[in-house]
Amino acid sequence: MSVTTDPESEPLYWDQFRDTTVGRYLFRREYAFISRVLGQGTRARTILDLGCRSGRLTVPLRNAGHHVVGMDLSPVALRAFRRRSRRIPLVQGDTLNLPLADGSFDGVVAIQTLEFVEVSAFMRQCGRVLRPGGLLIFDALNRRSYKWHLKNRVGRKLSLPSADLDYGDVLRAIVDHELEILAVSGYNWLPFTRHSNSRLVGAAALVESTLRLDRYYQISPKILVAARRRRS
Repeated sequence: MSVTTDPESEPLYWDQFRDTTVGRYLFRREYAFISRVLGQGTRARTILDLGCRSGRLTVPLRNAGHHVVGMDLSPVALRAFRRRSRRIPLVQGDTLNLPLADGSFDGVVAIQTLEFVEVSAFMRQCGRVLRPGGLLIFDALNRRSYKWHLKNRVGRKLSLPSADLDYGDVLRAIVDHELEILAVSGYNWLPFTRHSNSRLVGAAALVESTLRLDRYYQISPKILVAARRRRS
């Protein structure tokens, strides 16, 4: 007797680590950075969560009072999102060709998205849908980190369009696309995979916080970046 598996009944890939110890750490760091940036100056109200998956960040942003639209290329991800929430508008679309009007949003959030697309096209599309003064908040991998070199050494290099950038490449792309850099923060120094439930995650996160390793984004495994579309 053969057994078939319904892919819709399996946990979405991005949900498999959402509630691990490392997953909760990543969420806290990312959401704290996003909230801090959105609280500065003109508070972004209409937000596009680009690469929303099943709403890991979209739902908390809506619960914080923002008008959020979730967008993802994957129909499976969007169906998983819809099972979780029916109140948030969702759009299926390609990050490199956003099916959205110019100047539609006060903010674009794109976490765990940049490495999958070409950086210049990403910046161009995000800048296009932002209103003047709108905020872009995203994360990026950094090849000047110990994790990047370790993955290369053991043959686990990611073959993705923007997984091989360093922090300088990312920051230059921002400036080249009529955006100005507001904040950069390093994170994910923890020597664990995103699926880890190690009891040492909390201790490692405390060390990262105590030593203020967020300041050393030049050699951090990942960076969080906030930028603003120029007003003129």
